Amino acid sequence: MFKRIMYPMENMVDVEAQIDFAKMLAVVSAGLNMIWGMFVLPIGFIGFAFAAVSVFVFLGLDKVHQYYRDKRYETSRDFARFYMYLGLISGFVITGFAIYRIYAHLDDIVMKKYLVQPPPPAPRFAPPQFPQRKG
Repeated sequence: MFKRIMYPMENMVDVEAQIDFAKMLAVVSAGLNMIWGMFVLPIGFIGFAFAAVSVFVFLGLDKVHQYYRDKRYETSRDFARFYMYLGLISGFVITGFAIYRIYAHLDDIVMKKYLVQPPPPAPRFAPPQFPQRKG
């Protein structure tokens, strides 16, 4: 379990480990935003606002994880895109990058669903009619 969370970028097939890693980054960025928000008091409210957005990203990643487990990949991908932008803004870019990797993997799953389709059935024609010889 510990190795899954610490090194999720080496093997990109485990989306659940990537989501756990992104959640951890969101919590860390919320904490760092709270810390700099407390120490830089004149503009500290920005830090608190970024911390609130990071907590929102953390809670949204739970929703992405739930949709992924339910095999609703398109919905999960759409939510991941939204939280990716929020993570880029409030999570020191690395949170947004981690969520982008999740989004890219989910997008691959969705695109394969639309690209790999069974071939259309062959058209049915009437058998050829050969003319009869007269004579």
